[in-house]
Amino acid sequence: MKKENFIYKRILRPAFFSLDPEKAHDTAIIFLRALNAVPFKKKLISFFFKETKKELEIAGIKFKNPLGLAAGFDKNAEVYPVLALMGFGFIETGTITFKAQPGSPKPRLFRYPENMALVNKMGFNNCGAEKAAQNFRKNGKISVPLGISVGKNSDCPIEKAPENYAAAFEILASYGDFFSINVSCPNIQNLSLLHAQHYLEKIFSAYRKAAGEKPVFLKIAPDLNDEELKNVISVCAKYKAGLIASNTLPAEKAGYPQKGGLSGRPLSMLALNCLSRIRAISKDIPLISSGGIFSASDLKLRFEAGADLAQIYTAMIYEGPFTAQNILSGLK
Repeated sequence: MKKENFIYKRILRPAFFSLDPEKAHDTAIIFLRALNAVPFKKKLISFFFKETKKELEIAGIKFKNPLGLAAGFDKNAEVYPVLALMGFGFIETGTITFKAQPGSPKPRLFRYPENMALVNKMGFNNCGAEKAAQNFRKNGKISVPLGISVGKNSDCPIEKAPENYAAAFEILASYGDFFSINVSCPNIQNLSLLHAQHYLEKIFSAYRKAAGEKPVFLKIAPDLNDEELKNVISVCAKYKAGLIASNTLPAEKAGYPQKGGLSGRPLSMLALNCLSRIRAISKDIPLISSGGIFSASDLKLRFEAGADLAQIYTAMIYEGPFTAQNILSGLK
């Protein structure tokens, strides 16, 4: 075991895992905020993290490597400049909603270490688009592409969702290199109804008005049937959008006692299957694979199945901050 992995798994992870999961996450954000304020952070972090270059261009964006950090870690765009130095090819912030909201009641994040899984029912807790825009202005650009995930406010009726997304797009449009539209979080009531074509048409139309031709990806549920996938892909093709496949799965569908979105190792085969079914319908839609990626072999399977890019999140919680670097070093 490499020294840095040993330190995380034998010292830091036990310390973090002794805390409530959300408290551990908040503690990590506090530490990263402090590191983000260090003037020479790039030089400091580069001493530990080596840049991995496996350059490619997808959806008109140039990526240093194909592995990114998924939305959910840096919800409020506070620490993405530090995260960008940890070997990732791109960073996705958010999910951000038009208005600030506290999210679901606590506790709302649960670990299942024996399964390398998390269940969250966070409910899009975030500072809102206006405050996030302030954070983007403060933190500025980074050396890798920056994505912004946008979602619907919980108190917004589903019929008003396109207007709610549009309000967020108008505030955030200038800050991201690309955007993702989250219509699949299982913790927002009825959000999955937005997979329907008439809602997607309105949301994408609002996005194009606000952000022009900036690349955009739709983040979908992992368990859509083939007909639903065909409809989603048809709308994405019309608006020149890509897909992120996929979001978390309602944990009760996998037999977990906690309600919320399941992520991590148990999602691996479902996410891979979703990816394969998308490629059976469309060979050329830009496609980011997400869900259950922990190793170089996992990543290779996604590329073999047709992914252009990939994202991780839960793997970093269990394997530590060197996860992206470790995975990419295993690619030939």
